[in-house]
Amino acid sequence: RTVRVQGAGAFAFIELNDGSCFRSIQVIADKGLPGWDDITSNPHTHTSWRVSGTLVPSPGAGQAVELRASEVRLLGAAPPE
Repeated sequence: RTVRVQGAGAFAFIELNDGSCFRSIQVIADKGLPGWDDITSNPHTHTSWRVSGTLVPSPGAGQAVELRASEVRLLGAAPPE
């Protein structure tokens, strides 16, 4: 899955990869953010997103930084696999 809604629906993690390298970047999107409904209704692999936000140090293991989203826009939906 590329989208995981967490915190009793208060935020979501999006695993985003633009194809420029093997690793993805983790996006944190808070509920109420522009595009939130698209996030929760299109959690599928191969869905295309445009994300704007701020790059911040990650408190979690596995990545040095993460993107704190200020806007998420659905560019292209993909059906579930």
